[in-house]
Amino acid sequence: KGDILGHKFCGVVEAVSPAVKNLVLGERVVNSFVISCGECRYCKEKLTAACEKTNASTLHEQLYRSRIGGIFGYSYFTGGYTSGQAEYVRVPLADNNLMKLLHLVPDEKGDEIHSLASLI
Repeated sequence: KGDILGHKFCGVVEAVSPAVKNLVLGERVVNSFVISCGECRYCKEKLTAACEKTNASTLHEQLYRSRIGGIFGYSYFTGGYTSGQAEYVRVPLADNNLMKLLHLVPDEKGDEIHSLASLI
Protein backbone atom coordinates (compact mmCIF):
# COMPACT_ATOMS: atom_id res chain seq x y z
CA LYS A 1 0.00 0.00 0.00
CA GLY A 2 2.79 2.47 0.77
CA ASP A 3 2.79 5.68 2.73
CA ILE A 4 0.79 8.84 2.09
CA LEU A 5 3.21 11.74 2.03
CA GLY A 6 2.84 15.48 2.53
CA HIS A 7 4.03 17.06 5.76
CA LYS A 8 1.98 20.25 5.58
CA PHE A 9 -1.72 20.74 5.14
CA CYS A 10 -4.65 22.96 5.95
CA GLY A 11 -8.28 22.00 6.00
CA VAL A 12 -11.58 21.95 7.81
CA VAL A 13 -12.24 20.01 11.01
CA GLU A 14 -14.66 17.21 10.02
CA ALA A 15 -14.74 15.22 13.28
CA VAL A 16 -13.59 15.86 16.84
CA SER A 17 -12.66 13.41 19.58
CA PRO A 18 -14.13 14.05 23.04
CA ALA A 19 -10.54 14.56 24.23
CA VAL A 20 -10.14 17.63 22.00
CA LYS A 21 -11.05 20.81 23.85
CA ASN A 22 -9.93 23.72 21.63
CA LEU A 23 -11.38 22.82 18.21
CA VAL A 24 -14.90 22.55 16.85
CA LEU A 25 -16.45 21.14 13.68
CA GLY A 26 -16.11 23.39 10.66
CA GLU A 27 -13.06 25.34 11.85
CA ARG A 28 -10.26 25.90 9.36
CA VAL A 29 -6.89 24.72 10.66
CA VAL A 30 -3.25 24.28 9.65
CA ASN A 31 -0.97 21.61 11.06
CA SER A 32 2.34 21.73 12.80
CA PHE A 33 4.26 19.11 10.82
CA VAL A 34 6.23 18.10 13.92
CA ILE A 35 3.83 16.15 16.15
CA SER A 36 4.31 16.88 19.83
CA CYS A 37 2.67 15.69 23.02
CA GLY A 38 3.18 18.94 24.94
CA GLU A 39 3.96 17.00 28.12
CA CYS A 40 7.37 15.29 27.86
CA ARG A 41 10.57 17.02 28.96
CA TYR A 42 11.50 17.93 25.37
CA CYS A 43 8.12 19.48 24.62
CA LYS A 44 8.20 21.46 27.87
CA GLU A 45 11.58 22.86 26.77
CA LYS A 46 10.08 23.73 23.32
CA LEU A 47 12.25 21.05 21.66
CA THR A 48 9.20 19.44 20.06
CA ALA A 49 11.15 17.76 17.25
CA ALA A 50 12.53 15.40 19.92
CA CYS A 51 9.16 14.56 21.52
CA GLU A 52 9.42 11.30 23.44
CA LYS A 53 5.81 10.19 22.96
CA THR A 54 4.90 10.67 19.29
CA ASN A 55 7.28 8.31 17.48
CA ALA A 56 7.47 4.68 18.55
CA SER A 57 10.09 3.87 15.89
CA THR A 58 13.61 3.42 17.27
CA LEU A 59 15.29 3.44 13.85
CA HIS A 60 16.40 7.09 14.03
CA GLU A 61 17.89 6.51 17.46
CA GLN A 62 19.72 3.39 16.29
CA LEU A 63 21.17 5.15 13.24
CA TYR A 64 21.92 8.60 14.64
CA ARG A 65 21.94 8.16 18.43
CA SER A 66 19.28 10.80 18.88
CA ARG A 67 15.50 10.89 19.15
CA ILE A 68 13.12 12.36 16.66
CA GLY A 69 9.46 13.01 17.32
CA GLY A 70 6.62 12.11 15.01
CA ILE A 71 6.33 13.99 11.73
CA PHE A 72 3.39 13.96 9.33
CA GLY A 73 4.04 12.34 5.97
CA TYR A 74 7.56 10.99 6.44
CA SER A 75 6.90 7.23 6.62
CA TYR A 76 7.39 4.89 9.55
CA PHE A 77 10.83 6.34 10.20
CA THR A 78 9.05 9.23 11.95
CA GLY A 79 5.98 7.50 13.31
CA GLY A 80 4.05 6.44 10.21
CA TYR A 81 1.53 9.30 10.25
CA THR A 82 -0.66 9.72 7.17
CA SER A 83 -0.58 13.25 5.92
CA GLY A 84 -1.63 16.08 3.68
CA GLN A 85 -2.13 14.23 0.41
CA ALA A 86 -4.72 11.97 2.04
CA GLU A 87 -8.40 12.77 1.71
CA TYR A 88 -8.72 12.83 5.51
CA VAL A 89 -6.01 13.15 8.14
CA ARG A 90 -6.29 11.99 11.74
CA VAL A 91 -4.32 14.44 13.87
CA PRO A 92 -3.10 12.98 17.16
CA LEU A 93 -3.14 15.36 20.11
CA ALA A 94 -5.01 17.85 17.93
CA ASP A 95 -5.18 20.59 20.57
CA ASN A 96 -1.40 20.70 20.50
CA ASN A 97 -0.79 20.09 16.78
CA LEU A 98 -3.36 22.20 14.92
CA MET A 99 -3.61 25.97 14.73
CA LYS A 100 -6.81 27.79 13.79
CA LEU A 101 -6.66 29.75 10.54
CA LEU A 102 -8.08 33.25 10.47
CA HIS A 103 -10.78 33.93 7.89
CA LEU A 104 -8.41 36.45 6.28
CA VAL A 105 -6.05 33.66 5.18
CA PRO A 106 -7.10 32.13 1.85
CA ASP A 107 -7.00 28.34 1.50
CA GLU A 108 -4.15 28.46 -1.02
CA LYS A 109 -1.96 30.28 1.53
CA GLY A 110 -3.03 28.30 4.59
CA ASP A 111 -0.49 25.52 4.30
CA GLU A 112 2.32 28.03 3.73
CA ILE A 113 2.10 29.15 7.34
CA HIS A 114 2.67 25.63 8.69
CA SER A 115 6.21 26.70 9.58
CA LEU A 116 4.79 29.28 11.95
CA ALA A 117 2.55 26.64 13.50
CA SER A 118 5.62 24.51 14.13
CA LEU A 119 7.17 27.29 16.19
CA ILE A 120 4.25 27.53 18.60
